[in-house]
Amino acid sequence: MKFLTEKSTFYRYGLYLVLVVSVNIVQGCHSDGAGVTPANSTIYGLWTGTYTVSATDPTYVGKSFFFSFTIYDDGTLTYKSKTPGSDVYAYGTWSLSGNTFSFKVTTLNYDGGYQHTQLGNATFISSQNTLSDGTITDSVTGGKSSWTMKREN
Repeated sequence: MKFLTEKSTFYRYGLYLVLVVSVNIVQGCHSDGAGVTPANSTIYGLWTGTYTVSATDPTYVGKSFFFSFTIYDDGTLTYKSKTPGSDVYAYGTWSLSGNTFSFKVTTLNYDGGYQHTQLGNATFISSQNTLSDGTITDSVTGGKSSWTMKREN
């Protein structure tokens, strides 16, 4: 195997080729920061608060219940809400345009077996770590609630 000795031309060119390819791979992986959102953005994380049922549901009208979001940096979120006797979980997407936070979720365990799509929005106040003046509307029942949350972590 004379062609693999350190003095052989094949060995030197092969080593050079490996070096050039390695440098190009490393340079190709370099990010200029475009399209990268900082992991410490104040919108990501766990948010907790309450929602207040509107007049569309006479059983619980005016009553407030626990409500939470976990907002992920990939544009998804999960939520948990509590009502007497049950917890409702949902999964969906979110967006932030200026200070307007919007989301669309599908419930995962709604009573009755069929799942609901819910749309909502709120005002994001970064300096106060709050989502305020929130609304949520259920596509099946037409029910509406208002809500507010504070960022926990």
